[in-house]
Amino acid sequence: MGQFLLEDSARGKTLRVEGGLTIEHACSLKEILIEALEHTDHLEIDMRHITSVDLACLQVLCSAYKTFTESHKH
Repeated sequence: MGQFLLEDSARGKTLRVEGGLTIEHACSLKEILIEALEHTDHLEIDMRHITSVDLACLQVLCSAYKTFTESHKH
């Protein structure tokens, strides 16, 4: 089961991801990344506790990176 926690950090926000990061979690991941984009200029993603990942979530992460970059955010 994937769990997402968006926290304030010294530089902006940190998204902590735990558990599985699979297609079942892609929509939730996208929603929390959109929320982060709206509320911070700097996002770090802590993926140390991921147990699995698949292509669907990797595509969401790549898209988020592109969107942050185009918005001049880190």
